[in-house]
Amino acid sequence: GKQVDFVATGTLASGQAVALKTDGTVEAIVATGGLGTKVTFNTPYASWIASTYDSNANRVVIAYKDGEQNSSAAGKAIVGTISGTSISFGTEVTFNAGSTDAIGATFDSNTNKVVIGYQDNGNSGYGTAIVGTVSGTSISFGTAAVFAAVDLTSGAGTSVKLVFESSTNKIIIAYVDNAASDAGKAVVGTVSGTSISFGSSATFSSGDIAQLGMSYDSNLNKALLAYRNGNNSYYGTAVVGTVSGTSISFGTEAVYQSNQSDNNSPVFDSNSNQNVIAYGDSSNALLRVKLANISGTNVTFGNEATYDPAATGYASDIAATFDSNLNKIMVVFRNGGNSNKGSVFATTITGSNIAFDTTEPVVFNDERSNFIAAVFDTTANTTIIAYQDVLTTPNTGGAVTYSVAPNNNTSFIGITDA
Repeated sequence: GKQVDFVATGTLASGQAVALKTDGTVEAIVATGGLGTKVTFNTPYASWIASTYDSNANRVVIAYKDGEQNSSAAGKAIVGTISGTSISFGTEVTFNAGSTDAIGATFDSNTNKVVIGYQDNGNSGYGTAIVGTVSGTSISFGTAAVFAAVDLTSGAGTSVKLVFESSTNKIIIAYVDNAASDAGKAVVGTVSGTSISFGSSATFSSGDIAQLGMSYDSNLNKALLAYRNGNNSYYGTAVVGTVSGTSISFGTEAVYQSNQSDNNSPVFDSNSNQNVIAYGDSSNALLRVKLANISGTNVTFGNEATYDPAATGYASDIAATFDSNLNKIMVVFRNGGNSNKGSVFATTITGSNIAFDTTEPVVFNDERSNFIAAVFDTTANTTIIAYQDVLTTPNTGGAVTYSVAPNNNTSFIGITDA
């Protein structure tokens, strides 16, 4: 074969495959990213796991219910730091000493605060929120405030959902009101210092909803809510929310799945400025990701990608987040067709089409994985997956980093001989 001399970038071993760089030098062909090392953040029992990324402190915050017997099932939070493909944690901090369910979390980039919403079982099951401040590897909290003086519904996998509305610098909190026949409601919160206050609640669906998810379209400044509608054959249903001042209003509900829809997880792709709903089609045991197009106060639906776990299982505990480095949506789920292992698909939007990057997902946890949460770290350019590891003793909270493993093999030029 022909030999050509090049200047190397980095140290190249003999027999190393190399790629040509734009500056004319050559470098080793390597894969980056992939799965990091799994780390335990809570023992012995973590549930109702939620996560958010603090872009000011460059830290991940995981909130969860601590089921340890002597903790009274308290609500706790812990700060994670990413280094390469590894994650390490500080000391867990209690944000609610009583029994805590239905936890959700978001980051307010205007005030640089974390906001956690939850069902406070020590206070009649009321919907409650609290503001947290990250400092180093720890987090401290202000005084909790009630946003809904009703008993929330935490059954059927329904947690409190929060997003930050960046055009008005408000927090949107969506929840299910058990006292109103499981109606879907939302409220707007304003963070000031370490406190949060709320406007009046608004109803987006009249009743019997579950499996609620919410995302924020930062291009159109709209919230997209997706849920299972028990008043309409448990069909997958979505609605658009618009904030004005301390109030929120909603458009017309629209059906995106004419079968029972579970674990609805909408996400916004800021590269294509399109919305996606990831969800489980329980009637057909499929994982689906569907394009959702917001226009004004309404939403319509486009193409979708589907994955069939197997005839023996289904996809559940679904969480989706957007990787703004690789412009991919990470769809994370429990794969009932593969022994309920924690799994993740990288998903790409091209024009009006959406597709999984591979035919089979990557397994991030070889055991049954519940209460899955996913968030993207924009500094480390990696997704952090948090989950309950069911088959460890007993049901520990685990976390792992994941990024698609891109490489530079398309610029392959040869193999070193020295």
